[in-house]
Amino acid sequence: MRRTKILDRRVIHPNRVLFHEGEPPRGAFLIECGNIEIIRNEGLANEVRLAVLGPGEVVGEMGLIDGAPRSATARALDTVTVTALDDRAVEQLIARAEPGLAGIVRVLMKRLRAADDALCAGDRPTDSQRSAA
Repeated sequence: MRRTKILDRRVIHPNRVLFHEGEPPRGAFLIECGNIEIIRNEGLANEVRLAVLGPGEVVGEMGLIDGAPRSATARALDTVTVTALDDRAVEQLIARAEPGLAGIVRVLMKRLRAADDALCAGDRPTDSQRSAA
């Protein structure tokens, strides 16, 4: 049986972008070392920092799960090493998952995107958004 290569190591230099908001999802990344900031562009020259992720965390997984374009830009704060997880391999894993589990994960991605939108708009989550979990 032939194994599919799903991992690829990359180095991203400071202030370089791993992916841009609005791009189609092509892979997720496990951060091995360094820090990546997750930012959204809200208007002219107005960046909103959603998070700073570091070693052991994953970035770029949302689009692989729900198929939507990248919701934010990922930019290296320092020299970062990541291991890339191929999008086709993730699709295969999701396709083989229990239907209920895959559905729950997709709902969580939808809620996370809504929370990111609210954060960028300066809104607080509604009671229904908080209690939906």
